[in-house]
Amino acid sequence: ICAAVSKRVDGIRFVQPSGASSMQRDFEVLRTARARILCNSTFSWWAAALDDSEALTLTPNRWTAISKKDWCLPWELSLDIKD
Repeated sequence: ICAAVSKRVDGIRFVQPSGASSMQRDFEVLRTARARILCNSTFSWWAAALDDSEALTLTPNRWTAISKKDWCLPWELSLDIKD
């Protein structure tokens, strides 16, 4: 998927941790990203929430299959994800 998206979007860079990583490092990578696409995860959402630069953050608008997320960061774009 990363290669297919990279061909269509100029300048996009996917970060995948290599070798040993830690939760702190992963959190910092998410927090300092220039833009991010998040799943319905409090870990990744908090990293975005603590981002001082308020980088573009794309998230699904459903937190679970049956509940819609009714809260967003001011710089978050919540998308309707279809199965």
